[in-house]
Amino acid sequence: MNNIVFIGSSSLGLQLLSKSSKFKIIEVLCLKNRIDESLKELVHKLGLTIKLFEWKKEFTEIILNYPKNYVFFIYQLDMIIPKKLTDKYSFFNLHRGSLHTNRGPNPEIRSILNGNTFSTMSLHKINEKIDSGMLIDDYQISILKNDNPNILKKKLEKGIP
Repeated sequence: MNNIVFIGSSSLGLQLLSKSSKFKIIEVLCLKNRIDESLKELVHKLGLTIKLFEWKKEFTEIILNYPKNYVFFIYQLDMIIPKKLTDKYSFFNLHRGSLHTNRGPNPEIRSILNGNTFSTMSLHKINEKIDSGMLIDDYQISILKNDNPNILKKKLEKGIP
């Protein structure tokens, strides 16, 4: 079983990851301005601790205290991981858009504005570029005429294993 640190603000992502027999979540990291009660409650329920950080400098200091063999799983983090960290550690990210056509923030909104007929939840290994790391797996959904960004997010999150 691999030790893993969850980074992000999604209580759903943390909950689903905690059910895996392949990983042992040892800690949660979250931006101070993104923490909410549902995440706090779940962290407490799972018997974990949470570290809050303001931005990249504080985040980098926290990460550098972990052993090199630790794995970091990210879902809903509004920040690019610095290259000095991606060179040293393994970071994996869930992105609610295609890594080929829809990188960066707000992929659900862009899928709708671009008139796409489908969208993708992508799991990838992070490198120093935005949403351009090695694709590990993806999950596709159809976009219907009446879908909005919240509906797309919920549809895509059904693909989180």
